[in-house]
Amino acid sequence: DVEADRLAAEASCGDERASKPCAVLDEVELPSGVSNDSTSAPSCAASSSASSAREAGGLVRTPSFDAACLQLADLAFPAGARPTVSGQVDMGLADVRGALLRSQAGGPCSEFLRGELGCWDLEVGPWVDCPRSASASVQRTRYSLPLPPDIPEAIARLLGIGKGIPSSTVSRLAADGAEVVLQQITRTEGLLYSERMRVLNTHIFRQVDSGVEWRTLTQIIWLRPLPWTHGFIARLIEHRVRSETQDQAPKLMAVLHRTGVPADSAAS
Repeated sequence: DVEADRLAAEASCGDERASKPCAVLDEVELPSGVSNDSTSAPSCAASSSASSAREAGGLVRTPSFDAACLQLADLAFPAGARPTVSGQVDMGLADVRGALLRSQAGGPCSEFLRGELGCWDLEVGPWVDCPRSASASVQRTRYSLPLPPDIPEAIARLLGIGKGIPSSTVSRLAADGAEVVLQQITRTEGLLYSERMRVLNTHIFRQVDSGVEWRTLTQIIWLRPLPWTHGFIARLIEHRVRSETQDQAPKLMAVLHRTGVPADSAAS
């Protein structure tokens, strides 16, 4: 019926960009005297790519940020789970970890957000020790995500959405020698059902003879289930989120390779 079609259309808007690999909206608190203008960047422009994401060292740890870090520490790639998408990059495992930890301009994940997704107002926090494990590092990034081009203006107005969707990603990076694991839990603000769900992307990197093999698993974490009458919307959201990962994760890995391979190796 008409109402079901409307709900489905709104739901598709809500998950379209929540699924980006690089990519929980923390209640980020800025210290007194620090404004958003001092920690965020103007909209993306090729001439100002070096300053389009600033390391927001002033972003303080909040209870919600620590809670997200602890949640990531407790989440693991389910044994025997089939990855959503996989592939290989021609680089070493140490180069992968080094690139992901790079703070300048936020590293490959922020470069992906800017260059591939067209995000702006990036606030990139520093990598800090995970509260659960000193061998892991965690980071928080906030950004504005552009509306998908297929969202009609009428629906955007109905949902009260501006030109940008407030979004946030908490990342956790851990290495055990044989593998590097990057977990990213993402939330958007103001979209239909966004307060009920998180998108978790787990990227696992393993050294093989011909480079580094990567696997990405996308999971939808429902904090509160949808009403039973909206079960079809939940299935629609989950399908579209995974489809987005299949399309976007290889692009993230291409950025990782481009920013992570040493210059002398790339030249040869």
